[in-house]
Formats: sequence, structure tokens, C-alpha cells
Amino acid sequence: LSKRQRNPLTNYLDGNLWAGKASIGSPPQEFTIDFDTGSADFWVPGKGVTGFSTFDATASSTAKNTSDRFSISYGDGSTVSGPVYTDTVTVAGLSAENQHFSPVTDMGTDFGDTTVDGLMGLAFPTISNLGEKPFFQTLWDEGKVDENLFSFVLGDADDGELFLGGLDQSKFTGQLAYTPVTQAGYWQVEGKARANGIALATEQMIIDTGTTLILGPPASVAKFFKKVRGARAWKNGYWSYPCSMNFKAEFEFGGARFAIPSKYLNLGLTELGSNYCVASIVGQDVGVEAWIVGDAFLRNVYTVFNVGTSSVGFANLA
Repeated sequence: LSKRQRNPLTNYLDGNLWAGKASIGSPPQEFTIDFDTGSADFWVPGKGVTGFSTFDATASSTAKNTSDRFSISYGDGSTVSGPVYTDTVTVAGLSAENQHFSPVTDMGTDFGDTTVDGLMGLAFPTISNLGEKPFFQTLWDEGKVDENLFSFVLGDADDGELFLGGLDQSKFTGQLAYTPVTQAGYWQVEGKARANGIALATEQMIIDTGTTLILGPPASVAKFFKKVRGARAWKNGYWSYPCSMNFKAEFEFGGARFAIPSKYLNLGLTELGSNYCVASIVGQDVGVEAWIVGDAFLRNVYTVFNVGTSSVGFANLA
């Protein structure tokens, strides 16, 4: 078995979420998981949670209760909490032993979509609410992967993948443009937003597979849309623009520019019969002075998260 593996990702909710399979325990209990580079903790539904696949610790011979407690709140307001266990966690045939995770007993009210059971964080351990190593770091420390990196393709249907321990050369074309992580915790790098070829200032950008849209500081997003003729602030930080206006939106990383196709830029009409469309680039204060570059951008590039060199690489899709 090669010490690198593909894990297929399925596009759920029409481009709002990509998820794949993970299993926990002995014998394995399988879950559908959102793989999230914007957080660092792994949790699945536990005892007493209804409407999801749940982890039964009593059915796993390798499960150990640590007696600790876990809770986390995400940027969208959702919260989960529960006990902390260790067990064997497997993704794409690669198993991390004694992996810390939480079979949560409280999932709040924001997880109504039952296509996905839980979430696996792939950011750095410094932002772990569990205070433990994330899954991929455990894999690396246990010698389960050849290279200390993982990579993503967010496909349009069932052709996405998370590639653990390497690159899938068949999925991208040309050179990878790498840019260093500026602050390990999140996958945070420097980048520039460009509207119709005009660059904004270099800013901090968090590369986050767990966020659907592109969120920027409100002042930066306002500057961006000043370069788009006819654009106007809509509501709740969203902007609208004339649907007939095929403006060019790009992000620049490591000296390379990557465009966002209009189909990922356009969220639809502001209202039925309108000739204005809502953009997927949104002004929002997220608590850190940075952009959150989510799937509206990432689904059009091949993205490499290199833990070993603490850098992120981007390339055009094949």
C-alpha cells in the first residue's frame, strides 16, 4: 500500500459543501465528514444525537475516554460540545492510532443538513480546542504518509478528492505557485484580490475549505467593488452587480493570478425579475483582519497544504 491515498469528495448542496468518508474504531464505524482547513478538531455525533450516524464508544475495542471535555463555536454561529476520546481513525485506508476526537452530545440547532455527520479540522494544532494534534499531523508523526502535505480538488460532482501525503499530478496543470504561511494556526498567507485587473493592497488571507463563500474585511470588499462598474452594496455585507457585466475577479498568490469563473462568482438574482446578481465575495468582519478564501475560489484551483514547509500551493486544474 502506497503511503499516500486519495479520498473521494462529493459535492453536496450544490457547491456549498464537499465531504468524504472517515471511520473510527475497531471494528470501524463509518461517517460522512466535512474536511475543513479552517479548524483543527475532529468531531462526530455521539450518544443521544438523532438524525445522524453516531459513534458508539462501547462498540469499539480501541476507544478510550480521556475524561476531558470539548466545545467549539464556528464562524457561522454553530456550536458543538461533548466528551473527548482517543481511537483509531481511518481516511482512505490510512489509519491514525490514538487520535483525539469528540463524539459530541450537543450539536446545537445549526446542523439540520443530514448529508454530513461531522467535521475534521486540518489546520495547525495551535488552534485546536481539543489541545491535541489534528488527524493529518498524527498520520505524519506515526509514519503513515510519505510527504508532510495534503492536497484538495473540490469538484463539481463526485470528482473531488482529498489527497493525503502527496500530490495528484493528474489533477493540475503547470507549476504550483507556493506562498508561505504567515501565521501558523490557520492556513494564513499573503495574497491580493484583483478586480478587472486592478490589484488591491497585499492582505492576509486564510485558505479555508470549510467556508462556502469568499469573505473579506468590509472596507477591502468595498474597494474591490468600486472597480466594478454598476456594483452596489446589497445587504448583510453582500454586493450586487449588473448580471450582464462579466467582470474579472482574481486572487494572486505567490506571484501567480487565478481567476474565479463567473459561474462561481454569481450567486443568482437579487430578486426575481431583477437584472442585478449577488456576488460570492462578501464584506464581513470575521474577528481577524484577514480574508477567508473559501470554496467559491478553491473549487477552481488545485490546492496543496504543505505542513512540512508551512506553505500553500496553487495550480490551475487540469
